[in-house]
Amino acid sequence: MRNAAPRWIKVVRHLSRFDPEGMTFIAPSGVVQEAIAEALGITRANVALVLGRMRERGLVECRLLHVVGFNRRKKVYVLSQAGFVAWGELRAQ
Repeated sequence: MRNAAPRWIKVVRHLSRFDPEGMTFIAPSGVVQEAIAEALGITRANVALVLGRMRERGLVECRLLHVVGFNRRKKVYVLSQAGFVAWGELRAQ
């Protein structure tokens, strides 16, 4: 039997390591879909579904920024204010 956290919690945990305030023009590579998928050990398609649901709930924001290691701007995902609140509540449990 699996005793794993839901994927959205894993995404929140991963994104909580990155400061969205510091990402106004350039973002680290860890906030693109591919890197999130690799960090969580799931497919990029699954990450896209989870991020879509999280955006609907207001937990993450999508930005188009230059990313370290890529030649073109890419969509990056950062926790919103509500996402950081949710992360704080999860950590308090």
